[in-house]
Amino acid sequence: MVGFTPFVGGDSKTVYQSVTSKPVAFPDKQKHGISLSNECKDFIRNLLIKDPSKRLGSKGGMNQVMNHPWLSDISP
Repeated sequence: MVGFTPFVGGDSKTVYQSVTSKPVAFPDKQKHGISLSNECKDFIRNLLIKDPSKRLGSKGGMNQVMNHPWLSDISP
């Protein structure tokens, strides 16, 4: 969506540690010139929740994902 991953690291071990333990990082509007809406950030955060049982879609499947406000303009 923005041209780089939400997790940082130089090698696979560092990236894995970021994915499993650190919060999602979003681009800085001033530094990167990229702005994401709060709904977009919420959507991404909820897809990347560390506990799979709490992740967006884990309880309601694709309907739960498609009902997220960020996707409200998309018709099923």
